[in-house]
Amino acid sequence: MEQKLNNIQQHMRSNNLRLIQIPEAEGENLTDKVYDIFTNKMKVNINKSEITPVYRVGRRNDTKPRHVLVSFTDNSIKMATYNKKKFLKGTKIVIKDDLTPHRLKVVIAASDKFGFKKVWTVNSNMFVKTDKGVEKFSVNE
Repeated sequence: MEQKLNNIQQHMRSNNLRLIQIPEAEGENLTDKVYDIFTNKMKVNINKSEITPVYRVGRRNDTKPRHVLVSFTDNSIKMATYNKKKFLKGTKIVIKDDLTPHRLKVVIAASDKFGFKKVWTVNSNMFVKTDKGVEKFSVNE
């Protein structure tokens, strides 16, 4: 039952991405800020209407900005954006899948075991780079 619930929750997040380390300002227009990052820094061909809603999640913290949750109108638009994350190299901004707490724990455990740069997710599927090559792992259990 828990696995089914987790799968449903993950499916509800399937069109979402989390942006990390976007500076936070009082009265900010977050949609404009994210749209600017996508179009100018990442060179994504996207309309503002395809990235709604956009909001910060978590508790306010004076030392680091809260994550930004971006919901896309379509998974193909999300993936087109996610696939251009390489354009953010050299910035502090990081883009991640929006994972359920259970799946996030599995990914963190794998990162601890294999190393942060050898573990990633795409559409909530986890991939690990090992000596044998890249392996896909299910995080449903």
